[in-house]
Amino acid sequence: MANREKDGGSRKDKRASPRVLREREQRRQTRARVAEAAYAASADDSGPWPADSWMATELAGGRGWVVQGDRRRECAVPARLAREFGGVLAIGDRVRLDPTETSVIERLPRRNHLARKRSDRTRQSGGGAQEHSLAANVDLAVVVAALADPPFHPRLIDRFLIMAQHGGIQPLICLNKCELGEPPPELAIYAGLGVPVVMASAHTGTGLDRLRASLQGKSSVLVGHSGVGKSSLVNALLGSAMATVGAISEKSNRGRHTTTAAQAHRLGADTYLFDTPGIRSWGLWAIQPSELQAYFSEFAGPAAECRYRDCTHRAEPGCGVRAALEAGAISAARFDSYNRLFDE
Repeated sequence: MANREKDGGSRKDKRASPRVLREREQRRQTRARVAEAAYAASADDSGPWPADSWMATELAGGRGWVVQGDRRRECAVPARLAREFGGVLAIGDRVRLDPTETSVIERLPRRNHLARKRSDRTRQSGGGAQEHSLAANVDLAVVVAALADPPFHPRLIDRFLIMAQHGGIQPLICLNKCELGEPPPELAIYAGLGVPVVMASAHTGTGLDRLRASLQGKSSVLVGHSGVGKSSLVNALLGSAMATVGAISEKSNRGRHTTTAAQAHRLGADTYLFDTPGIRSWGLWAIQPSELQAYFSEFAGPAAECRYRDCTHRAEPGCGVRAALEAGAISAARFDSYNRLFDE
């Protein structure tokens, strides 16, 4: 009995504390960022992908599905790829396979990727935050919102736009469910920032031709709040019911996750649409508060009038941005988004 108690105590002593787990996770993330930066430095984004490369279209449980033109393969995705390339694979990643075409052996350098901060409260992570890459090598990020059901959330739209810009991806806003007949939200501010806006309805087909034209010849990713109708848009664009469609939860008035894993759909030659699970929380990854104002382009002109060069536009006297806000030259909703994100 004494030996068993001693052994049990020894095993208990070997359990890492939350502090140790957090430090371990921080070191892992640092190594991953260094590996990703070094690997990305060799990327060549000026020409076509190598002829022997494949594109990841679906990933789950150490397995993946990749395509090369009209060819499609299921293959193994070794765990070592995460260590070698600074992170796990994402849809849109370009990879090379072994001679038998049954296992991924290399991930080619990414030209860009769309990522968010995901808080991981598991014992293994010690409650640390992790980068979650939704898609890689993307030309267009289609930010889907609903006219209603669920309600339109401009602050969430701003988060998506910031991360698209941070990833070097052109954004487009698609306002879905226009058949509901609700008064549309004010979207002119986004059009004024150079972000295209498409009013659409997966139910009636309104706006789908314009959306389809915007996707032509590109790899595009659909992102948005749960329940805004991304899967319905995919079905309407494909002309089939390949993506599962779900309903809004009456209890919470929030969308259910009908897409549980990111998937790529081929819409035509060189045209792919990446559908991602609905996001209920979207933390900004790798953006410091001092860098945030760079993603609010409407601040640039007024900021030149600030008394202090390092003005945060929050409490400093002589702030040109707050003066522009009071004069109505800057959207109050956008300024509110900036402040909320700054405080996170």
